[in-house]
Amino acid sequence: MAITQTKIQIIGCILTVATSMGGAWLTINARVYELEKRIEIVEIDVKNSKEIIKKQDEGLIEIRELFNRIDKNITEINGKLDLKQDKKFL
Repeated sequence: MAITQTKIQIIGCILTVATSMGGAWLTINARVYELEKRIEIVEIDVKNSKEIIKKQDEGLIEIRELFNRIDKNITEINGKLDLKQDKKFL
């Protein structure tokens, strides 16, 4: 049984299509892998950003508490000064 020219051409086309599909599949796999790694990096960045924001929030709470204590001390000092001024006029 002799292989005719058309059979050779069909086999060549099938091999070409199969090779192209294999190359495309490998390319898609590589891109998916790259995207997965990028997603992992973004997730790590988000986690780190959340930790930084949490630390900054804790710092802001501490600053707010300090401000409230300073404000309370200023109010007390003003009250004492006003009392001294009132005693002068009595």
